[in-house]
Amino acid sequence: PRALVAPALLAGSEAILSGGQLALPGATEEPETTQLSLFQTGVLGETAEIPRPSGRFKPGQQVSLAGLIGHQALNGVQGVLVEFDYDMGSWVVQLEGFENELKQVPERHLQEIVLSIHEATAQGRSDWLMERHALEEKADAARQEHDRQIRERKNAAAVAAKNGQMEALQAETALKEAFAAGDIEALRTAITKGRSVLAKIAHCSASDRAVLIRLCNTGESRIEQYDTRELSRAAHRKHESKIARGEVPDWKMTAKDFWRYAEEGELDRVNGGIKAMQSMSTRTTDGLRQTIVHIACKRTYQDSLSGHETLERRLAVVKSLVEAKANPNSIDAVGRTPLDVAVAEAKQAQEDAKRRREAEAEEQRLAEE
Repeated sequence: PRALVAPALLAGSEAILSGGQLALPGATEEPETTQLSLFQTGVLGETAEIPRPSGRFKPGQQVSLAGLIGHQALNGVQGVLVEFDYDMGSWVVQLEGFENELKQVPERHLQEIVLSIHEATAQGRSDWLMERHALEEKADAARQEHDRQIRERKNAAAVAAKNGQMEALQAETALKEAFAAGDIEALRTAITKGRSVLAKIAHCSASDRAVLIRLCNTGESRIEQYDTRELSRAAHRKHESKIARGEVPDWKMTAKDFWRYAEEGELDRVNGGIKAMQSMSTRTTDGLRQTIVHIACKRTYQDSLSGHETLERRLAVVKSLVEAKANPNSIDAVGRTPLDVAVAEAKQAQEDAKRRREAEAEEQRLAEE
């Protein structure tokens, strides 16, 4: 440290004595600043002023740290200036005790080492030259290490960019294949992968990311349209299911369909027609002038033969029609009520069964003779 004042003494520079201390000559002007554009600062719509070197310091000079608040324990630590980083606006310093690390220190936290004049003149020229040479070698080694680290970071960035481009190409291929196949689930997976790749290559140029961005945006639009259609279809299926269960009116049901459902004993469909305000007073036009209750009672005997559950459903249809204000005592053209129709159908069915049995017995008797 004593050798730092020797250049001033040897060059005949004028020393300034102040309280027994010698300050090295140097500029005291405020640091120059320069404005960086959007692409240098990375902040949209703003410019940042980055300090320039004031001239007080130079590479190879030994300094100490001062004025640190967040790391007060480092105040007073000495080091050697490597170079001024114009991008960061600070000095690159090799600190004592941090031999393998370079630190970025703003100039306002650097302090020139001040020595007394007696200590400065006590050291010989040869010792100063040796120390200066050692300091220059140390600064050169630190500069080379700094350059090596910069090259490694650049190489790592180049490898990452190449890998990102490969992943982007794979994501683009997956998206195109999903579009061609019309596979919505494959498209969802490909878009998720594409967005992940875009986050990795955010540092790349816009032209390198344009195709993948366009494919992802298009795929998301297709998925949104598909999901909207599926929601509509699901709502339609749900409504149709409610209609089939008779929970809501079936406004598309015709009078012909309503009468057919009543004849077949379709309880849920009949309830849907009733809720859709189907007429209960209409009569047939085949000359018999029967009402819908006559039609619903026709197959009562047949359903009784099919089982208890079928008969119960038939009776529930008749009950729903009556509760909907259908007349259970209306008569047709031959004077029969719905109950008469059900009884007549049962008698007719029994007579038909009797005739079949007699015919079968006669056939069997003839076959035996």
